[in-house]
Amino acid sequence: MAEEPADIDPAIAENDLAAEELAAAALAMQRVRIYRHNGGRFPQEKQVRVEPFDFRTPRFLAEPDISRLRTSHQQFVASLSGRIASFLRAEFNLRFAGLTTSSFADFTRSISSPTHLTLFKAEPLPGVAVLEIQPRLAIAMINRRLGGPGTVAEVDRHLTEIEIAILEDILAMVIEEWCQQWREYCNVEGSQIGHETSARFLQGMTNDSVMLVMVLEATFGGRTEGMQLAMPAHMLEPLMKVVKEVRSREIPKENPTKPKQWRAAYDHIGVPVVADWTVPGITVGDLLRLRVGDVLELPRTTIENTRVCVSNVPRFFGKAGCENSKVAVQIQREAPKNTAEKTKA
Repeated sequence: MAEEPADIDPAIAENDLAAEELAAAALAMQRVRIYRHNGGRFPQEKQVRVEPFDFRTPRFLAEPDISRLRTSHQQFVASLSGRIASFLRAEFNLRFAGLTTSSFADFTRSISSPTHLTLFKAEPLPGVAVLEIQPRLAIAMINRRLGGPGTVAEVDRHLTEIEIAILEDILAMVIEEWCQQWREYCNVEGSQIGHETSARFLQGMTNDSVMLVMVLEATFGGRTEGMQLAMPAHMLEPLMKVVKEVRSREIPKENPTKPKQWRAAYDHIGVPVVADWTVPGITVGDLLRLRVGDVLELPRTTIENTRVCVSNVPRFFGKAGCENSKVAVQIQREAPKNTAEKTKA
């Protein structure tokens, strides 16, 4: 026989509900507490966006420099894709997949095995860059280079010395095209200095050296394979310095204007102020017949549209009248800016 639920005291249930609401409110307050670098807290009503930052990922370039490099490398990929397709006389599509920074250790761990690594220098830049190409893609291009269709069966091996020698023409094309994008800023000449079959044999950089890694995806012979081009930070730093200098000279510099300061001597400078009315146009004949004592009829709104000019420039509109036995103008609104410009013209 099932036990009947015990009666719950309404006062206890209400207290439990209030405690849960207080706990939820306290948790919500903890979630929105955001502190500044000096220990102060951001106001709760201020919308602050918090983004995660991985301190283990090295960054040696500012975001504008990364954006500039990304744009130039996208253009490099588009140009290289067409050049390789013309060289192989076959459809070859190269896609820019990303540009990131990483340590040399992380880069070597991302390299699969087997693979083919080409080391090259770009004089006069310091350091050595690394170009990785998957063996399946390399063998397919070699097959096409020798007159084949450019399609190969599944292969899982390193390239032979003969295959590397045939592939060097295509690798030289990649290196030359990469150097070509910087000719606008300085004369960069690339040259292959060696080949490796494993990332374990790469030398010349420490594990914490910062690398800029460009990831590519190449579609050829019905397959899509990856390529990577890794450049050390100290190789790109002098190049980016030259790029910044050239770009800064191209951007026109604004002449700094000194802040305007009011001087006490200006208080006593006389400024002519004239109040006038706009008279309706008349014919030349009526103008020639005007004599002393003639009366010109004006609209009723003329008094309320009295124009006040400062140094012959309309500044205000007001209402003309008498005050303390003197003619006066009560300023009611400012004159439009286009009125002042037309008067100057």
